[in-house]
Amino acid sequence: MKAVRRYIYIGIILFSVILVSCSESLMSDINTNPNTPTDANASLMLPQVIVESSYGTTGTDLAWYASVFCEHSAGVFAQLQDADTRLGVTNSSLFNNSWSNVYLNMFRLKTIISKCSKGGGEEGNTAALGIAEVLLAYNLGIVVDLWGDVPYSDAFRGQANFRPSYDRAQDLYPVVQALLDSAIKALAQKSSVTISNQDLIYGGDLKRWTKAAYSLKIRYLNRLSNLVNRADEIIALLPRAFTSSSDALVYDKFQEATNGANPWFSFRDTRNYLAVGKTLYDLMVGINDQDPRFDAYFGGGYGSVSPAPNGAAVADQKGLLYSRSSLAIPTAPIPLMSYHELKFIESEAYLHKGDRIKAYAAFNKAVVAAFDYCGASVGNYLLSLPNSANLSLSDIYIQKYIAMYESASIEAYNELRRTGIPAMNNPNNRVPSLGFVHRLPYVSDEIATNSEHIPSISTFEKLFWAK
Repeated sequence: MKAVRRYIYIGIILFSVILVSCSESLMSDINTNPNTPTDANASLMLPQVIVESSYGTTGTDLAWYASVFCEHSAGVFAQLQDADTRLGVTNSSLFNNSWSNVYLNMFRLKTIISKCSKGGGEEGNTAALGIAEVLLAYNLGIVVDLWGDVPYSDAFRGQANFRPSYDRAQDLYPVVQALLDSAIKALAQKSSVTISNQDLIYGGDLKRWTKAAYSLKIRYLNRLSNLVNRADEIIALLPRAFTSSSDALVYDKFQEATNGANPWFSFRDTRNYLAVGKTLYDLMVGINDQDPRFDAYFGGGYGSVSPAPNGAAVADQKGLLYSRSSLAIPTAPIPLMSYHELKFIESEAYLHKGDRIKAYAAFNKAVVAAFDYCGASVGNYLLSLPNSANLSLSDIYIQKYIAMYESASIEAYNELRRTGIPAMNNPNNRVPSLGFVHRLPYVSDEIATNSEHIPSISTFEKLFWAK
């Protein structure tokens, strides 16, 4: 019996040791959801930042409001109608979600960059590094162009600093260029990781990402053309930028399914707050009342479209009075930068240099590419436009404005503020107490938590690069 008791006692001790050991090993898993990891490798983060840059930054609220301010569209219900009449346009809660989302996206992009840079845990993944730097430059450029002064150098520190200071917009433009230069260097190196499945834009083709980086460099050089003539720099970079529409920085993975559809389609399908803007429509009619894009843009030819008067439309959520865009289909792509945008910039640069032959050639290519992009045949439309001897900057700006209808409305809004062309017709722009919206209002979340750093700038004050 003593021997039996001894064995039982030893068994109890062994079982207790095993039980305690197992319990300690499981302690770290308590209150941890295995389906929500706190970290991921850089390559697996790429799809999220690519989709958010395309969908969230480029395709939702910021774009919808930009389309109203540049009069591509007219607001015909709720917040977008208020924006068109300038009621509540300075409301600090309007862009809370957009501000939070774009900053969260930039935080993730900076995380990828940190992981993949020298000394990081994934050093050598230069593919993810280069792509993240391109997208960070793009998102930062959007934020600066829409708000002006914003947090950056003192931001993204989490609990270490909840109240970051604001950088001046003109100081962040060199940062955008530096990020693109760094991206170009990274993309030229042999990567230790293949990211073809995670790259939802170019499928891992790093040469096309490099062209995108050069093309964005050209965009942001051109934005400063009111300050300094950048034509020589732009022309020097052109051979390294997009060479065809297939190179363009475009997200085209939207699906017919509701939860995977183009955001412009989803917004029209669920809210229907926007109608065709009369300013855009009348401008197109004035150039050629048989513009082949009428059907692609508006679903009908001249005389069959009912545009809404910008700034003076009555409520029409049901679409009984005014026409809607025909471009907003579930699978429509979202361009971060198109080939025709690049060709318009090229045309402008050569015209600044006095080379009318090259300016005219680039202008024609831009117009043809813009027609191709929306699925319309250019036909004899070019005959409606000036020849090389008469081509003006105004002609370039107007065609660029028309070509950017809807999905590139943020860039159309940026360019409108840079050039002042075409003329806007919203009557509220001329009301002293209202006026044209030159920048977005700072958001209520920032006002509540970081008011000491927010610049005292009105939404009606121009950005440093604006005409």
